[in-house]
Amino acid sequence: MNIKKTIFILDTTALLYYTRYHGVNITVEKALDEVKRIDEKRLVSGLVEGGLISIENPPRKYINKIRDLAVESGDIKILSDTDIEILALALYYKMKGEEVIVITDDYAIQNILEDLGIRYRPLSRKIKKRIKWIYVCSKCGKHFSTDYHEDVCAYCGGEIVRREKV
Repeated sequence: MNIKKTIFILDTTALLYYTRYHGVNITVEKALDEVKRIDEKRLVSGLVEGGLISIENPPRKYINKIRDLAVESGDIKILSDTDIEILALALYYKMKGEEVIVITDDYAIQNILEDLGIRYRPLSRKIKKRIKWIYVCSKCGKHFSTDYHEDVCAYCGGEIVRREKV
């Protein structure tokens, strides 16, 4: 009888506050790159070298799918490349039929995971509700698409701000 193990995908915060999760513990290479302090780098390197955490990178098609979802939800400007890879890896394993839990305190990651129906476990912070975002000029009120890449309004020069879609 083959018993499936839960896949725990760890973001950078989860690496820094590492707890052994009963299952397979995985992160992406970019999460390791976000660990800056020497003592934390040593800790995380030891966990990887000791086989407690595996490093995997998601297939490109899942990265593209996550980017599309993030544009739709309005989270694209908030998510880092590391966040997108964490989400893509979670989606990849979900599509393979694996039980996946993402360990994260990141609200934008949690927002997308809610859309994907993928479980997550916060270390300390959990979103209260799923939010869709819009981008609006703080001066003239013009609405911009969620994939608008400027921080300044092309019409009046006001700051583009993110607001909850009502």
